[in-house]
Amino acid sequence: MSRGSVGWQVRRASPADARVIAAHRLPELPLDDADVLAYADWLPGAMRRGLYLGWVAEAEGAVVAGAGLTLLEWPTRGDPQPWRGRVVNVWTHPDWRRQGAARQLVGLALQAAGERGIRWSAWPPPT
Repeated sequence: MSRGSVGWQVRRASPADARVIAAHRLPELPLDDADVLAYADWLPGAMRRGLYLGWVAEAEGAVVAGAGLTLLEWPTRGDPQPWRGRVVNVWTHPDWRRQGAARQLVGLALQAAGERGIRWSAWPPPT
């Protein structure tokens, strides 16, 4: 991949992206690590149940950035809305960093939370 003026295209992540997203979540681990594989196995079901929403940016035929929103049912005193959102799996390929792709994807995640009436989101994610 190379940096250039071509840009990227954004799309919603699908269950077919599970391994790529798992690699974003745990970039320090090899793709065949048990934790990476377990997360990749969990994602498709979470997507189908609407508990994980994800977006990816693609350029030159490859995913160059990603971000997701995990929805948690977690009622809080004084707030009738039981759902909370947590922005997760924010990642950008090193050649594409500092160009705004992750910012755009996180914005989509926060917009999706707002459309669902979620006022509380965990961002930035805990370290």
